[in-house]
Amino acid sequence: ADLGTFMHAASGIECRNGAAGRFPCSNVKLEAFLPLSTFGASGGSDIWGWTDPTSQREFAIYGVKESTVFVEITNPSNPIYKGKL
Repeated sequence: ADLGTFMHAASGIECRNGAAGRFPCSNVKLEAFLPLSTFGASGGSDIWGWTDPTSQREFAIYGVKESTVFVEITNPSNPIYKGKL
């Protein structure tokens, strides 16, 4: 996938009866979804968040099987795949 590829979750999917679409949830709203194929990955393990103290931009740091992926989530409805290490 090209850098900047994203998929919308139809303007957000509310958590109802323990699910947001096909994903289990508890008191959250699914804003967007990026499939593993976006990152050229075959599996994922964990995800962390980080906020730049200067710009206040927010990032998801995702451990996938092949690398570590960085996604800007400052606008959670429009995540932007920034790259991987």
